Amino acid sequence: MSAGMGTGMILVDIQIPALDRVYDFELDEGLTVRVLMQDIQTLVSKQEKIPEREDGDSYLYSLGQERILRQEETLKQQGVQDGDRLILI
Repeated sequence: MSAGMGTGMILVDIQIPALDRVYDFELDEGLTVRVLMQDIQTLVSKQEKIPEREDGDSYLYSLGQERILRQEETLKQQGVQDGDRLILI
């Protein structure tokens, strides 16, 4: 799945424990985490035919960095790279 449309695209795994699934996403590293999370939730909701979660309910956790990503910063600013695994919590 693809979220965002910029030139700096990276491929990451997004794990969603609530669905017991892992998705491959191509994400625009120049978009803020807040914007990307909205795109991710919309795409997953359509794919799985489930309702979207409310804004502010979710966070992206970087497994490699062992921290929750700041929603107001971009993936690039936070050092997220190709091949990283992020967990939607």
